[in-house]
Amino acid sequence: MSLSSRYFIFYNDELIKVSQRKFNDFYFAKKPVFEEFSGEVIKMINIVVELKNRKPYRIVRSHFLQHKIDKSGAIDQEYERGYAGLASYMLNEPKTKTTNGLVDASQVFEEKALRNKHAWQPSENVERMAYEQVFKC
Repeated sequence: MSLSSRYFIFYNDELIKVSQRKFNDFYFAKKPVFEEFSGEVIKMINIVVELKNRKPYRIVRSHFLQHKIDKSGAIDQEYERGYAGLASYMLNEPKTKTTNGLVDASQVFEEKALRNKHAWQPSENVERMAYEQVFKC
């Protein structure tokens, strides 16, 4: 079994396919590859697929995240800092604590705020459009 990722930007009710190279330049190399979105928060879709004979066979998981683009078209480093906190909550569910009858739910609220800032929930239609594109590619 081999896995592969497919990337899309959802913008103005359209899916825009993003190549693996462009995503890597944007996310890992921090290059300004999205000048057309400078100053905006974009909705990105990452779909991980299992390949059979080098073709998408089945969807393994999907991520729907938002990334802010700086004025040059690169990923906004300051905005992205929140992802570390969100990732830690994805690995370890936030907990509430009770001390002397007082409930401390600050971790739960922090996780919710980070999820609202960095993740998005697509409509069923958008999700279906993305999945259809994966199998067309």
